[in-house]
Amino acid sequence: MLITNNSSSMDSPKTILPAVVIGQLYRHSLVAIDDEQIPPSSPSAEITEPALPAGADEVMTGNAGPVVAPLRFLGNNARRIAILVNYPGEPFLPEASLQFLTNILNACKLNIGDTAIVNAGRDAVDFPLLRTTLHMEQLILFGNIPGIIPGAASFAIEVVEGVGALTAPALEEMNNGSAEGKQLKGRLWQALKQLFNL
Repeated sequence: MLITNNSSSMDSPKTILPAVVIGQLYRHSLVAIDDEQIPPSSPSAEITEPALPAGADEVMTGNAGPVVAPLRFLGNNARRIAILVNYPGEPFLPEASLQFLTNILNACKLNIGDTAIVNAGRDAVDFPLLRTTLHMEQLILFGNIPGIIPGAASFAIEVVEGVGALTAPALEEMNNGSAEGKQLKGRLWQALKQLFNL
């Protein structure tokens, strides 16, 4: 969503981008200061660079530095809630799906900063990598993400290695305005209430 401000006829219109888009455009500092990294200022929509799984060793490769399997995620993972989506052509997820997911989280009294949104369509992930890297307590899968929780039924909460896991249809299936979409949203809400003890 772009917002245009035409407050004065003398000024050119100003385009205001959402914080998520700005974060994706400027993922690294614009000015390098002795290799220090400046933490992002928005705790609710931080794009987190690859993380090293707990207990994993860095593999040194000459002068190039450590080589680590990356796990990129959107959010701060403050409440240790992993959300998996599958959008191969997107850095994380489309704007409409992000807005819908934000509304779902708000209904659960959560925000993007409480979660770690991982795009399995962009990065190869499996349950052990998610578990060790994110130290997740809950996991929500939106859409078809094979191999994470085999055989899981939609809207059924399963406990896998101490993690409460919920599978649901893709976000756009529930956010299409159809009667079926509304029914799916209702089922998701019931499952989320159970998962988060609401």
